[in-house]
Amino acid sequence: MTNATMAENVLTRIDGAELGRLVLTLPDVTATTAETVEAVIDAANVGRVKVTFRKFRKRHHRTSLLFWLAESAERV
Repeated sequence: MTNATMAENVLTRIDGAELGRLVLTLPDVTATTAETVEAVIDAANVGRVKVTFRKFRKRHHRTSLLFWLAESAERV
């Protein structure tokens, strides 16, 4: 894929509070088999964007946490 066809990743320009509210609308990470999910939001600084979240597992000794991690965002 060339740079001309790749969409600009605007994830760093989206406010963290907006991403936090968006995560609350996603399906339960432990109940879904999907590795990625997408959601659309009207971000204040960027406009309408599609955010891609990836399932992420953090291990600490015998404990394992599973959560959605914002991976990228592109304008819609």
